[in-house]
Amino acid sequence: MSKNLKQDLSNLKRNNMFQNIMKKLCLSKELETTEEVFILNFAMILIEMYKKYNKKTLIEFSYFVILKYSLTSKNYLPLYDFSYEMGFYPIIDEIFKHKLVDFDSPRQVIYHSLVNDYKDDYVNTFEQKESKSNFIKSKEKEISYTAPTSYGKSEVMISLVKDGNYNNVCIIVPSKSLLVQTFNSLKSSELNYKLILHDEMYKPDESRKNLFILTQERALRLFDKWKPDFDIIFVDEAHNLLDLDSERRSVLLARFLKKYKKSRNTRIAYLSPFVAKTSSLKMNDVEISNYKIEYNMKEPELYLYNKQCETYYYNRFTNEFYYIKTDYDSYLEYIIENSNQKNFVYITQPKKIEEFAHQLIKHLPDIESNDLAELISTIEGEVDTNYNLVECLKKGVIYLHAQMPQIIKEFLESKFKELSDLKCVIGNSVVLEGINMPVQTMFILSQSYLNEKKALNLIGRVNRLNFIFNSKENNLDMLVPRIHFVDTVYYNSRTSKLSNFMLRLRSTDFDDDIKNPLLDNFENITEKERVILHEEECLDEDTKEDVIKNLEKTLIKNGVSKFYKNFEVSLKRIYNNIVKLRDNYENIYDRLYAIFIRSNENNTVYGVKRLQKPEARMFYHYYLANNYFKGLKENIRLQYTFYKTKVNDDYKLYVDKFGEISYRSDDYEESFKKCYINLKGKSDKDLKNIAIRKISVEEKFIKYTLGSFVDAMYELGLIVLEEYNYFHYGTTRLEELDLIYRGIPFYLVKAITDDKQIENIIIDNFGNLLANQIFLEYLKTKPVLFRFEVEKYIMNV
Repeated sequence: MSKNLKQDLSNLKRNNMFQNIMKKLCLSKELETTEEVFILNFAMILIEMYKKYNKKTLIEFSYFVILKYSLTSKNYLPLYDFSYEMGFYPIIDEIFKHKLVDFDSPRQVIYHSLVNDYKDDYVNTFEQKESKSNFIKSKEKEISYTAPTSYGKSEVMISLVKDGNYNNVCIIVPSKSLLVQTFNSLKSSELNYKLILHDEMYKPDESRKNLFILTQERALRLFDKWKPDFDIIFVDEAHNLLDLDSERRSVLLARFLKKYKKSRNTRIAYLSPFVAKTSSLKMNDVEISNYKIEYNMKEPELYLYNKQCETYYYNRFTNEFYYIKTDYDSYLEYIIENSNQKNFVYITQPKKIEEFAHQLIKHLPDIESNDLAELISTIEGEVDTNYNLVECLKKGVIYLHAQMPQIIKEFLESKFKELSDLKCVIGNSVVLEGINMPVQTMFILSQSYLNEKKALNLIGRVNRLNFIFNSKENNLDMLVPRIHFVDTVYYNSRTSKLSNFMLRLRSTDFDDDIKNPLLDNFENITEKERVILHEEECLDEDTKEDVIKNLEKTLIKNGVSKFYKNFEVSLKRIYNNIVKLRDNYENIYDRLYAIFIRSNENNTVYGVKRLQKPEARMFYHYYLANNYFKGLKENIRLQYTFYKTKVNDDYKLYVDKFGEISYRSDDYEESFKKCYINLKGKSDKDLKNIAIRKISVEEKFIKYTLGSFVDAMYELGLIVLEEYNYFHYGTTRLEELDLIYRGIPFYLVKAITDDKQIENIIIDNFGNLLANQIFLEYLKTKPVLFRFEVEKYIMNV
């Protein structure tokens, strides 16, 4: 074997006999006896080569050959033997349960021994059991657990918490969706901790054991306010730490971890499916001990539908595309014909996600189902009858993207798991953040924002192991999930080819691309990274005696600095504005303008610069007072009522990703982008759907842009606590704030208070919410989305 293993494997296709047999195997065609002998001998040779050269690709190729052969021929003995040698004990358990191999007495003894030794809540692989056990027993200060997607990283985290008997545990998750999923997982684990989802829920004078589930933003606020002593911090989806996204979330996460590395004796555990080297995660020159599962029991099959309507099977081991056929009339027909019971379609842009959904449903029949009828009734009654999603639901289709109200996304995710009649979900990177859904087949229509690791993470979410091995049916064929790359001009591009992207997935091992300048092994410093490093230096300085430096630190810490093109220039102007500040501003937005934007109009980013206009400030003052804290249906009604008054005018509304026109402006550097929509002539249905999308646009701007300024103003003493609480939570009443901190939205808290039910929500011995029988009966009388939102945060429902 030469040094270039990939080339050696590619050269195999020069052998006509090998090529023909391999093609038949990949395409699940029946093999002749001589061909079976040939291909199984080839698999054995690969195993021997692996033992000699220790190249992971060799054993993966051997496993693929044996797995495909066993599934096609129904002769599971080779798969049993391979699984025994590799420690793939869940496969042996599946073979035994379904009597796929004749288990004579010696095999039965071996089987029962393996099940006893490697089963806890489920049967583990040898590698899984060993790495999990070593990870839990480890005593090192910093550890990482790297395992393929769906290999039970959450269970490992829970086991370590139980085994460690810690007082204060912190779990950092990258998104609110994953925060809720993690909370629900821990809620059912009976850990005897107070579960804390918000920095304001923490009470340092309590003697309870606390388990924090926080985003990096909330974690930083918690540290800055209370500096709690965490015994251990778990960083979920830790590969995000390597990136540098536009919101700088990885920088915030690194900043939080560095604080604990410096000042606390805190253990840190990194969890990820894709980190090549733990040294990539290093900060402050602290070594990280790694516990890793190398081998995956799933081997995806990659298919291509290209722009010429040709279909191919891609063999990643020999780097060869096998032609299949060309008789599909369109990509939609291809997707429908190759769909399974549960399907996921990946498209990058929210607007195109919805466009595809409505193209797809034209070719699908209505599904007559009581469950779907009930779901449709809920959406029509509690959102709006004109919501575009309703037509999709009739066909068993949903879509998910960032410009949907959070409650709708979470509700649809739960229903997709629950209802067999929901057969297809269309979405983008919202599923990359660890959200678990029962997807069996995937169609990838766009490669934008996907690198190799993100693509493999996405693919790994198809046929999760618990869906394969926890079923009463024989689901071994789900170990080869089908991934279809569907290349079109509109959803991908005219020039790029998905086939070229598929070639990059030939290997499952990739180097880490370190973009976060706060990590020790970051190298390529540009002006953008220099700004971030300067900010970190400022945060580390002792600035108590320097008013300007102290102001700079506060603004950086609260994320305000990123809203200026040249923060150094703006800082002095902000200081001068504070010195000259008057007390007679009508509202918090006029004060925000007077401090942060006045004299800085040409140095602020566009979203913030809009606030130089009094009508923009008045809009947000009115919106927060009348819309923002309302329930979804009422918020939609209020916005629709306003939009209806503009249908005869030339009124341009900012809608971000769903824009139809650009709005040329010297104030906006990217004014060529289609981010606006003209309300003139829009139908009632159009206006309702614009209102639904606009809610998430405004929520993001208020929470992450205006909220950063308000946080800084409060820390600087420029607003009082009542103003701060009213802006963020819509109330200043302590009993209402306590429920809001626990995740329940203000409009629900207000309804519970108005209905005199707040006294029927009690606190258990661990500090968590419980409902008494009166409240449980009360919930039964409320609408579905009301119950769904409240029940998430109550421990006994």
